[in-house]
Amino acid sequence: MDSDRNRDVKKKLLTSEELKKFLPEFFAQDGGAPFPLTVTGGSMAPFLADGRDTALLTPFDGKVSRGDVLLFDCGGRLLLHRVCAVKNGELWFMGDAHTYAEGPIKTSAVLARCDSVIRDGKPMRKSDAMWRFYEHIWAQKPALRKHLLNAAGLLGKKATDKNNT
Repeated sequence: MDSDRNRDVKKKLLTSEELKKFLPEFFAQDGGAPFPLTVTGGSMAPFLADGRDTALLTPFDGKVSRGDVLLFDCGGRLLLHRVCAVKNGELWFMGDAHTYAEGPIKTSAVLARCDSVIRDGKPMRKSDAMWRFYEHIWAQKPALRKHLLNAAGLLGKKATDKNNT
């Protein structure tokens, strides 16, 4: 069973340098299997949560579009962020929790792509509605993020208040 096998897998903590060396070897030897990377940090919240979710990484094929989620080297730190712009062959990224872009980043700094995740224990692919929301609405309208988060908070509060009455 898959769940039994996953329980037996030991997680290993890799430094950024170790992961940069390991990923090409993994992709070359593992016949197309995705590399599971536990999400750390809050830069991709609310789409991906620190310690809760796993990004399933695949080799970067050089093709890139706005909204893609890529793992890249940014001054020695590895970041998993969404592409917000492609200008003159260089990439600009933005974490889903951010309202500012990082870049320019050369495509040679990209280590892997993420087209599927395990989010809150459930698989999600790029074709799923929730992914498309974050890829198109959330990623392309950073000015709306605060309002959307506030609305979600108010909706949650109203539901809680309603249940308590």
